[in-house]
Amino acid sequence: MSLGVAIPAMAATPLPQAQVGLTKEIYMPPGTTTPASTFTFTFTQMNEGPIIYPGEWPSYFTVATTITVDMPDRTITFPAGAPNVDQWWSGAPDSAGRHGNILDGVTWPHAGVFNFLVRETANTNSTTIGANPNETMNYDDSAFIMRVQVSNCPYLNIPVPTTVVIHPGVPPTEGSIYWDTEAKLYDVTPGTPGTDDETSVVYPSDMRFVNEFIRTITPPNGPTVDNAALVVSKTIDAQDFDQANLTTLFDFTLNLTAYAPLLPDTALPNTLGAVIVGPDGATPVANFADRINYTVATTTGTGATSTATVTFQLRHGESLLIPTLAAGTTWAATEAAHADFMPRAEVTVGGVTPPVFIPGPAAGTFQSVNTALPTGDRILTDVGTTAGGANGADFVNRYAFSAITGLVIGSMPVLVALIAATLVLAMMVASRSRSRIEQMPAF
Repeated sequence: MSLGVAIPAMAATPLPQAQVGLTKEIYMPPGTTTPASTFTFTFTQMNEGPIIYPGEWPSYFTVATTITVDMPDRTITFPAGAPNVDQWWSGAPDSAGRHGNILDGVTWPHAGVFNFLVRETANTNSTTIGANPNETMNYDDSAFIMRVQVSNCPYLNIPVPTTVVIHPGVPPTEGSIYWDTEAKLYDVTPGTPGTDDETSVVYPSDMRFVNEFIRTITPPNGPTVDNAALVVSKTIDAQDFDQANLTTLFDFTLNLTAYAPLLPDTALPNTLGAVIVGPDGATPVANFADRINYTVATTTGTGATSTATVTFQLRHGESLLIPTLAAGTTWAATEAAHADFMPRAEVTVGGVTPPVFIPGPAAGTFQSVNTALPTGDRILTDVGTTAGGANGADFVNRYAFSAITGLVIGSMPVLVALIAATLVLAMMVASRSRSRIEQMPAF
């Protein structure tokens, strides 16, 4: 007789599957609206080469001659005007700026290690952004080697990805890719946060591609107050308007600063092209160039800057137009003090209404007579297009009128008539009195 022992079958446990995503960033100056754009990423299967650095991963890969894994291209699409927070996109999977698990749906032929070169395709927006001379998109040429460890899953009875290691590398040359021993390493084993040897902030399971975008605001036709990149105008307030000298020249200073992180693409132009127009907002006034002085200073290299100073003069009803500037340019206008006028200003940024009232808090509040009025630093902001007309300052001055006291010239005709009538009456009285005296008898 034998004793039988039943051994319960062990339930198979699914292997944790690795996931890896893509993060796409559009780095652009503040005040720039996100363009409608689509980006494509490719995955080229690679063969490992020899180990060049002992103890390191193989540092040489070549394009595989036999493709065993079909890794489809992935795309990330940004809608026009998509919200942008600190130029960093971290939306939900497959939303703007983020693609979820790029390994999802991939069929693995067997267990083993599979290597892929991951890159972004350049100029995917050539028919839109690339066709607009006022928009510039610089594409990220980063390259990553993605090494996927695939293991047999007894629960699903298929091979599944269990570990992914990603090496940022140098852009490939002649079908190969290298990286040095100090290259950043992203370890995206399931359940393990992403790590980075060189920076403190990384997204787990992410490869990050960053493009630069610059939009230049420029008028579609000749500059006017409705389409120039920046407008500074001058008007004299209706109160005591009839007493003000409308030929008075008001002095202004305008400081411009380009967005430094994206120089030289955002650099201020050597020739500003500024023009002063009359009350119709379009017709240049005679000899306007004599009233504008422009100096620009641009440096290169580490800590590069691009700044400019514009000094100019405006009369009532005139406007200074700067036709073209890059969105993100910082500007600050100041009207010099004038002994006979009280200043205020209405500042518009990105077409937002109502404007900012200076000194405020509401329209109609004027600063004291003979005081300078600065707008403070403002960011040149687009409205999703390259058309202008959405940024500027309207300076309004009220004449500090003081009525003349004493003898009023305007009442002279009446006064003369009264004096004349009084004299005539006095002469008549005097004449009658004299006649009576002559007729009196002598004693």
